[in-house]
Amino acid sequence: MELETFRLLKRSIQLACVVFSLFVNSILIYLIIKKSPTNMGTYRHLMIYFCCVSIVFSILDIIVQPNVQTYKSAFFMVVEVQRRNMDPWIAKVSVYCLCGCFGLAHYSIAIHFIYRFFALERKGRVRYFQGYSLIIWFLIPIFSGTMWFLITAEVFTQTIIEIDYIRNIVKQTFSADMHEIVFVSGIFYPIDKTGRRVINWRSFIGLGLYSVLMTIPFTVIIVFGFKSWKIVRGLLDHGESEYSKNLQMQLYKALVAQTILPMIFLFIPFGLLFSLPMFEIDCQLLSSFITLTFAMYPAVDPLPILYFIDYYRIPIIDETLRQLKRAIHLIFVVFSLFVNSILIYLIIKKSPINMGTYRHLMIYFCCVSIIFSILDIIVQPVKKLGMIKEKLKFQNFQTYKSAFFLVVEVKRRNMDPWMAKGSIYCLCGCFGVTIYCIAIHFIYRLFALERKGRVRYFQGKNLIVWFLIPIVCGAAWLLITSEVYTQTKIEADYIRNSVKQTFNSEMEDIVFISGIFYPIDETGQRIINWRTFLGFCLFSILMTIPFTVIIAFGFRSWKIVRGLLDHGESEYSKNLQMQLYKALVAQTLLPMIFLFIPFGLLFSLPMFEIDCQLLSSFITLTFAMYPAVDPLPILYFIDYYRNPIIGLELLKKNDDMMRVSFQMPSN
Repeated sequence: MELETFRLLKRSIQLACVVFSLFVNSILIYLIIKKSPTNMGTYRHLMIYFCCVSIVFSILDIIVQPNVQTYKSAFFMVVEVQRRNMDPWIAKVSVYCLCGCFGLAHYSIAIHFIYRFFALERKGRVRYFQGYSLIIWFLIPIFSGTMWFLITAEVFTQTIIEIDYIRNIVKQTFSADMHEIVFVSGIFYPIDKTGRRVINWRSFIGLGLYSVLMTIPFTVIIVFGFKSWKIVRGLLDHGESEYSKNLQMQLYKALVAQTILPMIFLFIPFGLLFSLPMFEIDCQLLSSFITLTFAMYPAVDPLPILYFIDYYRIPIIDETLRQLKRAIHLIFVVFSLFVNSILIYLIIKKSPINMGTYRHLMIYFCCVSIIFSILDIIVQPVKKLGMIKEKLKFQNFQTYKSAFFLVVEVKRRNMDPWMAKGSIYCLCGCFGVTIYCIAIHFIYRLFALERKGRVRYFQGKNLIVWFLIPIVCGAAWLLITSEVYTQTKIEADYIRNSVKQTFNSEMEDIVFISGIFYPIDETGQRIINWRTFLGFCLFSILMTIPFTVIIAFGFRSWKIVRGLLDHGESEYSKNLQMQLYKALVAQTLLPMIFLFIPFGLLFSLPMFEIDCQLLSSFITLTFAMYPAVDPLPILYFIDYYRNPIIGLELLKKNDDMMRVSFQMPSN
C-alpha cells in the first residue's frame, strides 16, 4: 500500500474510532449514572473512571496519530511533526502520555477485579473502596501511568545513536528526514561510533521495568479473577437468588471481556513488538496492525459493559431501536407525502388530455395515501420496548391466545385518549377506503377498454358518487371498529398481563381496540364472544365485495388488453393500456401483501388460538411502509409520469396514435 494511501486510511480509522469512543463512553457514563441499581455501590465510580481513561486514550491517540515501526533490533514510534505543523515539545509529551495510558489501563482493570472479589465474598471488605479510600484506588493507576510516562521519557529517548540507527528506515518508510519527526525508540544492539554492534543496556532495563509494571496487575487479575469465578459459580449453592447470580455473572463476564480486549489489542501485540527486536526478528506486518488497533482499543473497550450488563444493554437497545423505528416511521411518512405530492403534480401537468376522469381517480387515490400516512404518524403503532424478561418486542399490534389488539401508549406520549381512539378508528377506516378505491379503478378501466360508452358514468356529478362509495365503506369500518372492538372490562382483564409483559404498561396508560373470540367471564369460565365473531363477519363481507369486483373486472380487462392488437389497435395504444393495467394490478398487490393478507391472518388466527407474534412484528413495519410505496407503481409503469422524473422527453405522437381508450365516444 502506498504511503499516502496508508496515511489517509489510518487517519480515517483514527478519526472514526475517536468519535465512536467519545460517543460510546459518554453514553455508558450516562447509563451508569442513571440506570445502575443502588446495590452496585462504588463499583459505578470505578466503571466511570475506566470510561474516562478510554476517553483520554482516544484524545491522545488522535493528537499523536502514532506510526509504530520496527527495524532490525529497534522498535520506535514516530510522529511526523513537520508535515502536521505540530510543536515538537507537544508531540513528545503527548507520546509519553499515550504510553502512560498503558499503565492506567491495566491497573484499572486489576482494581476492578479486586473490588469484584471483595463484593462477592461478602466479608465487608468493600468498605475499603468507600469514602477517602476510593481516592487511593483511583491514584494507583495514575501512579502506574506516571511510571510508564517517566520510563518512556528517560529511557527511550532521542539520542544520536538512535537517530543514526533508524535514519534510513524512517526515510524509506515515512519519506521524512529525522529533523521532521519526533520519536521514542528502543534499540537493543545499536552501532557505536567505531561501527561495532554493542548491547544497549538502557533498552534492556526499560523493557525490564515495563515487564515488572505489567506483571503486578496481571498477577492480581489471574488470582482475584479465579477466586471470583469460584464464588460466582457457587452462588446458588450458598442460597443466593437466581437474580443475584445473574447480575454477578454479568459483571464478571464484562470484566473478563474488558481484560481480554486490551490484551488482544494492546499488550500482546506491543509485548511482541518490544521483545522480537531483541532477537532481531522482523515484525513489519505486526507494526502495521498495531498502528490500527492502537486507535481501535478505546472505541471497543466499553462495549463489553454495554453488551453483558442488562441494566445498560437493554436501555440502550430500547432507546436505539425506539429512535430507529421512530425515524423509519417518519421517513416513510415524509416519503409518502413527497411521492404522492409529486405524483399529483405529474397527473395534473403531464397526463394526456384524453385520459379524462381517470386522472381524478388517481389523484383521489393519492389523497387517500396521504391521509393514511398522517393518521399512521398520529397513532404511531410502534411501541417502546419492554424490558420484562429481556423480551424486546417490536410492535403495538399484538395477539394473545384468542385475542388480537392494537395499543397506543397515551400516557408515555402525553396524548389525549379521545384523540388516540378517534385516530385509531380513522386509521382502520382507511382500510375500507383503500380497497374500494382500487375496486373502482378496475371498474373504470373495464369501461374505458370495452368502448361501449359507459365511461360517461364517471363524468360530472356521477364522479362524486364514485368518490363517496369508498368514504361510506371507510365509515362502515370505522363504526364496526368503534362499536364492536371496544374497550370493556372483559377485554381489559383478558389482555392485562400481556400488555404488562409486552409493553411494560398498565391498562390505565394505554388506549386499545381488541377482539377476543373466547374471553373469560366473571366466573372464570371460557365463553364465546359472539360480538367479535359478528365484527369479523362484517369485515369479511366488506372485503369480499371489492375483491370480487377486482377479480371479475380485472380478468375481463386483461382479456381486452391482450386482444387489443387483434382488433386493429396500434402498438402505442396497446402499450399505454398495458402500462395503466400493470400499474393498477401492482397497486392491488401492494395492499394485499402489505395490509390485507397480514391483517386477515392477524384477525383470523386467534380464532384458532394460533400464536402469530412474528407476524405482528412484520405488520408494524408494513403498516408504515404501505402509503409510501403505494404510488410507486404509477410512477414506474406509466411513461407520462416516469420519463419526466428521469429526465426523458416523451416522443411526439401523431393524432392517430393519440386516439386511445380514454377518449369518450362522440355524442
